[in-house]
Amino acid sequence: MPMNTDIRLWVSFLTHRKRKRLQRLLGPAGVLALIDLWLRTSMNNPDGVLCGMDEEDIALEADWEGDPCQFVEALIKCGFLERTEDGTYRLHDWEQHQPWVAGAKERSERARKAARRRWDRKKESCAMHADRMHAACEAQCDQHTTCSAPFPSPLLSLNHLSSFPGPSTEEKEAILSEFEKRFSLQTQDWRKAVILLVFPPKNQIGPGYLAKMRDLSQAQVALLKWREKKNKADPEAMNKREIAKTYARMLAEGCVSLEDIPDEFRNLAKKIFRSEDNKCKVFS
Repeated sequence: MPMNTDIRLWVSFLTHRKRKRLQRLLGPAGVLALIDLWLRTSMNNPDGVLCGMDEEDIALEADWEGDPCQFVEALIKCGFLERTEDGTYRLHDWEQHQPWVAGAKERSERARKAARRRWDRKKESCAMHADRMHAACEAQCDQHTTCSAPFPSPLLSLNHLSSFPGPSTEEKEAILSEFEKRFSLQTQDWRKAVILLVFPPKNQIGPGYLAKMRDLSQAQVALLKWREKKNKADPEAMNKREIAKTYARMLAEGCVSLEDIPDEFRNLAKKIFRSEDNKCKVFS
């Protein structure tokens, strides 16, 4: 229930005949009790209707220490209190004398509805901005996934990497063997091995480090760089066409430009990319 903090008290009340009459009947304590009743009513019954209250309750609200029936009858006789047909008491002309107090409930309801409307507008605005941000992010991501950044591109998506040809059985054995010799560790996951061979961490690694490795998205990048390194060290040990085919696939998907491909693979990758059976060779 809305709580009022003050009431209106007309200066004419000081000399009003109804006040003088009440003071004759009950003394100054009766006038003070009337003011207390007004104050309590503004807080507990702002509409001025003392619903469910009998003479005893009214006397308690007014802090009247005398006879409750005498107090109530005096208020009615002086015109400060009314008794309706159903026996309910109400303060005389309360809405006229205390319009601000009587309108507390209505003001509270209007404020609640206004706050709800503001909140709804704010939620709609947030939803609209969220949709715009989502659309902008999607557009930016689409642009990035087709960019021609130099390889290895930090914007290379997992979808692109997942379509690259994996290592052959001989390559897997070579990667795992090299990993075991270099780090004195064993693993059956060639992806972890090749990532650590090409991008070794600064700190020493152990079995716990291998177990915690979850992000394997660099595996294909590391594999390509490992192949390049092996090709330079021992041209006979690597299949140059497989590396060129990988570059051709990246070229087809827009991950690299022709200028980004190393000279030794550029012509062959270009030939595979432009061949008539391009899809069969590159995307199969």
